[in-house]
Amino acid sequence: MSPFPSATGLLTLSGGGRVECRSFQMEGPWTTLEIPLQKSDLPGIHLEVTLIRCGPRTAPESADMEDCDRARGTAILPLSLKSLRLAVQVRADQPDTSPGANVSLQVQVRDQEGAPVPGAQVVLLVVDEALTDLAGHRLPDPLKALVPRPRPIQSASLYDKLLRVEPGDLTERFSTIKIHLLPAKDRPEIGELALRSRFQQRAAFEPDLRTDAAGQVFYSVRLPEDLTRWKAVALVCSGNRAGMGQTRITASLPAALRPSPPRFVRPGDHLCLQALVQNLSDQPLEAEVSARLDGAVTRTEGRVPAGDRLLVSFPHAVGDEGSLEVEMVLESPGFPRDGACFQVPKVRTGFARTSTTGGVLRTEARLPLAIEGPGATLEVRLSTTLLRGLCQRVHELQGMWLLESAAKIV
Repeated sequence: MSPFPSATGLLTLSGGGRVECRSFQMEGPWTTLEIPLQKSDLPGIHLEVTLIRCGPRTAPESADMEDCDRARGTAILPLSLKSLRLAVQVRADQPDTSPGANVSLQVQVRDQEGAPVPGAQVVLLVVDEALTDLAGHRLPDPLKALVPRPRPIQSASLYDKLLRVEPGDLTERFSTIKIHLLPAKDRPEIGELALRSRFQQRAAFEPDLRTDAAGQVFYSVRLPEDLTRWKAVALVCSGNRAGMGQTRITASLPAALRPSPPRFVRPGDHLCLQALVQNLSDQPLEAEVSARLDGAVTRTEGRVPAGDRLLVSFPHAVGDEGSLEVEMVLESPGFPRDGACFQVPKVRTGFARTSTTGGVLRTEARLPLAIEGPGATLEVRLSTTLLRGLCQRVHELQGMWLLESAAKIV
């Protein structure tokens, strides 16, 4: 659409690896331009139209000169990526299985015509779906990463330097023209009991699998021993074509034990270790849960209705040596036993304080030398007495690994 009754136009096309310019004439406010599209134009082309209108100047002192107006408009014509998108299907031979089971995955790759794609590169990832949902992570479309965005050509105007005018006589008047992209009719749309101890967030990652002559990839993965739902994602690339597919694998037990241990404990802490007994069957569950904490065994019993859960607790006083060793076992008549074992690290901290209001006070304090972990802090407050000796001790402490010391004069 042009703001002039008649004009001479210049069309500039840029997309993929081509840059093309063509001129045209307009005898009215509307005209239609036919643009042949190529595969190299994907994912779109940039259009720029410049119009120039020529006519007599209305001012009497310059009636023998030409008065020229110009207008410019730009637009991006997106093209469908359907022809480059691969159809990827991921299947698991056991969509519902038990923790630690071996699962065979099949990836089928086809093009838009349904033909298999041999030799395609497949990136296979099996990850805990709860972790990705908690982080809000979504895998991007691989096709958009492989196909570059159209880079528009920036045009520079020398129009004012070509007119035969004196300095100060030229007044540029710009207007914006609208380019309406009318969709074509056929245009496609753009868019025995073994305690569970191997707990991981990622089950498999294979970055370079290749499809066979039938466009298939077979891969066997041993799931970790978590009670969760796994997401198997396949990212496929073949030349400038790409696609993505996914499936889900649920690892569960009819009677499951889900411990909830703390991230760390301190020597001398009194904790209450909790675990959730989950009954996924259609029958009530008479549960007996045993827990071994640092060698001490305690038991508790409870009844869990069908499809329900029960929270059990085990109080414990943390000792001084080593880490907290935990083993938990769930037993119920008519159900397979379940159990888990894990370690809870012990974090050692030290604190000593001595205060006086006058006179001289001498004391000794035993401070732990194994101060480790993030946020470990040792604070030492110095009095005005014995300042020189205490400062020397502070300098020695400052050389300790992962130790932050603060020396203050009170």
